[in-house]
Amino acid sequence: GKESLIILESINDGKYIWVSADNKTFFTQNGRVISTIGLLNDLYKIEMPEINFDDINLKGKIEYVAYYSFRDPTFNNLKVKIKSKRVRKEEVEILGVTKELVLIEENLYSSAINWKVKNKYWVEPKTNFLWKSEQNISPKLPTLTLVVTKKPAI
Repeated sequence: GKESLIILESINDGKYIWVSADNKTFFTQNGRVISTIGLLNDLYKIEMPEINFDDINLKGKIEYVAYYSFRDPTFNNLKVKIKSKRVRKEEVEILGVTKELVLIEENLYSSAINWKVKNKYWVEPKTNFLWKSEQNISPKLPTLTLVVTKKPAI
């Protein structure tokens, strides 16, 4: 639906905190949204193994289980099976600049609520920096598309 500009507010212990003009807050780690504040069904937290895009890129495929917890309504520890795989290199245009990125897909499935979705991540192969993503963070929300227009100076 609605497009919105979000600004990087801070970086704390590898977690990025992004804030929108309408006071929505997104917490990301290694490019993945791990928590939100201000949405209709906030993602409170994700418990998952320490997996980054370099692991998936090197191995080609990784499978694991994560536990999602939500607010409004509260639902704790939803078991989600995740199959991540490196798909291919793609050219992605961001603000008129073409970048050659690796597409990584994650298939998520929770048998408890029959939730089946696909996340997509476009990652810079040399740095593992996530430039673009399409993430499903809740069964009650549409897919969230994030595009980073400028790499943060760390």
